[in-house]
Amino acid sequence: MRAIRFTVVTIVVFLLAACQGTSRIQPVVEQPVIRVADPAAARPVQFSRIVIDLKRGTQIGTYREGVSLCTTPGTLVYRGGRMTFDDRDLSETFRHELESANYRVVGDPDALFEDSSAWQAEYLIAGRVTRIDADFCYTYNPWEQVTKISGAAAMDVDWQVYSRLDRTVVYRESTQGRGERAEGSTSGETDVLLDAFAQSTRNLLADQKFHDLLAGDAQSPAASAQSAFRSTGAAVATLTRSKLFSGPIGKNVGSLRQSVVTILVPGGHGSGFFIDETGDVLTNAHVVEGAQQLRIVLAGGMEATGQVVASDRRRDVALVKVALGHTGGLPLQRALPDVGAEIYAMGTPLDPSLSATLSKGIVSAIREKGGQRYIQSDVNVMQGSSGGPLLDASGNVVGLTVSGLTEGDVSLGVNYFIPIDDALAALGIQVAAAPS
Repeated sequence: MRAIRFTVVTIVVFLLAACQGTSRIQPVVEQPVIRVADPAAARPVQFSRIVIDLKRGTQIGTYREGVSLCTTPGTLVYRGGRMTFDDRDLSETFRHELESANYRVVGDPDALFEDSSAWQAEYLIAGRVTRIDADFCYTYNPWEQVTKISGAAAMDVDWQVYSRLDRTVVYRESTQGRGERAEGSTSGETDVLLDAFAQSTRNLLADQKFHDLLAGDAQSPAASAQSAFRSTGAAVATLTRSKLFSGPIGKNVGSLRQSVVTILVPGGHGSGFFIDETGDVLTNAHVVEGAQQLRIVLAGGMEATGQVVASDRRRDVALVKVALGHTGGLPLQRALPDVGAEIYAMGTPLDPSLSATLSKGIVSAIREKGGQRYIQSDVNVMQGSSGGPLLDASGNVVGLTVSGLTEGDVSLGVNYFIPIDDALAALGIQVAAAPS
């Protein structure tokens, strides 16, 4: 009797071992993740989506099933009723892996409507699952009345990184991952697939090109200047005051258009203008907020890269350093204009194709709001004009556009501008004497 009992136990152990034996899914080598050294310097990225690029009915593996033991074989097909998983789970896994490596991920995956942080993203990342090969064991436990799943799966993912500033795909790569769970559980199928996707993501994070694209460069001159300004409040620039324009503004329109720029930011655009010959552009903080690097469209359509080197959110002004020099900056008239004085605004309203739009009005009032001075005018400005210059009758800068009341896209004639002297003071910009 003991021999028979021993034999039965031996057979059961053998069958269990056979069921949970080595999977046919081969291991995938995991490369070491290259972590971001300085999260503050990393480019803001947003996870766009994961696409499971498999047709319904595609074979994606094999399985065995049974009561207590895995004995009956079968074929796994995508969306075939046996195996299901949610691409939202993949998205959450991706975000977790990036944040664990110190990448700066923006965008709220739970936002149902407008996401206030998504516009900051300079890059969008998406993945396409092109292959799944799984080998699962589905064991029904009659005592617990549940099915527990164990096994392994491999996954291939094609990745793309899209630059919102360059408006093109700037990176492509394919990686593999593998997941395995030897102990069965009710969530074993999903756990294995997510483990495979997580390894595929970590192998993406091990790529030096991916790291160099998104990690940022905390040692760049622009980043150093930005850090110094924000920590010490020291002056970030000293500019030589240009000789003031004279005569009617029409005489100086050519020079104005050469110095007023369109600033392309993720999700939109704003305006700005050169204030010196070394590539310093003045604009609003709300135009560039959250961005470290952006694209500047110069006169004639040429584009250049800009770095935000200083900003003051309370006064809503920012300084951008453009990667190439410029022939000159606009002359600055630091005295406040008189109420009733003829005034002009220049910028890029509504669409980048409307750059260097000039409109005319008068100074309606000098206001104080929240302890800050503003020039009020009826000059016509619209969305996209923010950061552009407010000009006197000769074309000298007296302020910069910051806000206005509108109904839809129609200006109501109540618009506000930051006095140029206040903008310079807020950024710690020193102005040398004008040439004689």
